[in-house]
Amino acid sequence: MDVESLLRASTNGHLNIVKLFVHHGLDPKISDAYGCNALMSAAAHGHADLVRYLIKQGVDVNAKQVHDGFSALMLASDEGHVEVVRVLVESGALLDAYCKSDGQTSLTLATRRGHVDTVRVLLENGASVDATRPLEGDATLLSAARRHDLCIIRVLLEYGANVHATGVDGSTALSLACDNACDDDVEIVQELIRAGVSVNRCRVNGLSPLMLAARRGNSNIAKVLLQHGANVDAVCDDEGSSALLYASVRGHEDIVRALIDAGANVNVAQKKDGYTALMLAALHAHADVVETLIRGGADVNAQCPDTRITALWLANGHETIIKALTRAGAMQSPVDDVYEAVLGSHFSLRLKDLCLVVLRSVYERRSECPASFMEDTRERMKSMCSVALDHAQTRLEDWLTAIDECAVHIPEGISIAVYKLLRSAYDELQQYE
Repeated sequence: MDVESLLRASTNGHLNIVKLFVHHGLDPKISDAYGCNALMSAAAHGHADLVRYLIKQGVDVNAKQVHDGFSALMLASDEGHVEVVRVLVESGALLDAYCKSDGQTSLTLATRRGHVDTVRVLLENGASVDATRPLEGDATLLSAARRHDLCIIRVLLEYGANVHATGVDGSTALSLACDNACDDDVEIVQELIRAGVSVNRCRVNGLSPLMLAARRGNSNIAKVLLQHGANVDAVCDDEGSSALLYASVRGHEDIVRALIDAGANVNVAQKKDGYTALMLAALHAHADVVETLIRGGADVNAQCPDTRITALWLANGHETIIKALTRAGAMQSPVDDVYEAVLGSHFSLRLKDLCLVVLRSVYERRSECPASFMEDTRERMKSMCSVALDHAQTRLEDWLTAIDECAVHIPEGISIAVYKLLRSAYDELQQYE
């Protein structure tokens, strides 16, 4: 008889064998090198009768394992053994004790694993409803919202959980419920709003619940947020994007329509590069979004401040979008010299977008004095690539890859002569790599 035999019998729930060991003089309170005792083993595996027996034998209900600091109650809560949890609580187990490995309490463990009955038993007996994991900063309600667990959210709210709690990144329960949610989670959003969670409280980076819903394409959730007063034109701090910009770039036409109906500024532009919602939709080939934005009054001739690029320039050869923009009065970009325009932009455009602008310009001007124009363009391409390498720290191979990707989008294709011209200009710059 030794501690390993006792722990093995306790793990398997062999009450009679444990009693036999104790009868023959084995101390039921002994633990192994990791601080694990028979009570912990029995609790972790849901053996309530054995737990009762060991408690009567004087085993400490609040003893903890050496390395992670888990107690018998934490282990039972983590596994959702409700009857064992009741026995331990009635025997004086500390409800709000936390483990030293990551600061979990019995309640946070049960919440994390989705054990709603265990959560209720702990709260009924006085566990702190706003228990927080120190290492993550998540209050219990935030943890339940992150898991999209409606049942546990309701129990926590019933016991007075702080609906204004935020995580280390400023997330509220509503933000977490909106992030990575599906439209089936709309009931969670409604529950949290009824409980008083702010629909306009943003994360540290400025993302609001509405932006998160728009970015993820959760139209039903977005509509609920709008019905409850979500700020339709709020702008996040990181990129200067709004809900409309997020929905437009991802192609969520139903959300774009709902935002416009709610009064969103249809001509809002990103702070970072000046792209409007219409430009983003055109760039990413979301024809239905382009049509919706045009009907909503989007300015089809809006220009990026630095480059003067328009939605028509960014349509990437998508004829349906080009026709829609043209019908709405879109005009050719006023960029007469793309070389100067691009250098003036300090390469704020994405690499692929920039190459597309260059290729379109070269192709559309290919008929101008072919000999002199081709030589002039060749020199301009060399200079542009050199500046790009200096200012954008972009590898030459990345530029060539971007050109390859963009060439297929040029209307009617790009001529072999022009394409070879661009490649030869870059080839000469290899010596600078």
